[in-house]
Amino acid sequence: MMQFIFHLKKESKKWFWSTKLPILLLMISAVFALRACYEARSLDMEQEKFKSMETKIDATVEEEIQPHSSTGTESMNSRTVHTPTILSQYAEFAQQNPDFYGWIKIDNTIVDYPVMHTPNNPEKYLQLNFDGEYSRAGTIFMDHRCSAESDDLILYGHNMKNKTMFGSILNYKDEAYWKEHPVIQFDTLYEQREYEVLSAFFDRIYDENDVCFKYYNFIEAFDEDAFNKAIHSYQEKALYDTGISVQYGDQLLTLSTCAYHTENGRFVVVARRCPNALQNKRS
Repeated sequence: MMQFIFHLKKESKKWFWSTKLPILLLMISAVFALRACYEARSLDMEQEKFKSMETKIDATVEEEIQPHSSTGTESMNSRTVHTPTILSQYAEFAQQNPDFYGWIKIDNTIVDYPVMHTPNNPEKYLQLNFDGEYSRAGTIFMDHRCSAESDDLILYGHNMKNKTMFGSILNYKDEAYWKEHPVIQFDTLYEQREYEVLSAFFDRIYDENDVCFKYYNFIEAFDEDAFNKAIHSYQEKALYDTGISVQYGDQLLTLSTCAYHTENGRFVVVARRCPNALQNKRS
């Protein structure tokens, strides 16, 4: 009798593994597939929103009759006070979200995004879109320690598999790609700016006690020696020579995203702000 019962249990297990398990696995696979489709569609919708925002920006710029002045004036107690004026193409977005700081664009690439800045909440947009909703892709954001006039403006973005956000900047590992895209546009709310790519390199996040140059901590150059050491590090790690010369006092722009060549790896693109004469070509 015990042997018979044992045989029944054994046969029941076989029946489960041969019939129920495949169905269960199929259901789990379907759930993951639906989730992947939903996330992919969500990312597509976010990209469409960014494109719509860029279309509005282009339309506003085209409607400008005269070059936009970067400063305005208002009278207060018989004194003339100069106050910054938001560029007209960004005014609507600044009203929609006060965290909106500017716009980054690399011509003829997918990089064409708003940039957020939250000094009191450093990684707020790591997984939030422009509207403050959850997004696996997040939104490009500037280091909370930076200000408009910092020596180095550091921007962070996810390395997405579909190449959105900063997923495509890894193309700068190839010199030919840099030659096709040597300039990065990064406008603040008040000013149009352009930057020439100085260096592209692989790096990583170091331990706190490691004594070395850490690009993600270089924001203010306290003196010329500190600035020159940073430039030397960027040029030493560079994958190729861009021939761009840098002087103490030049402002830098750094784009940072995850890379998987090592643990806590990063891919970094550093650019130097173009002289005003070059920037004025966009005005």
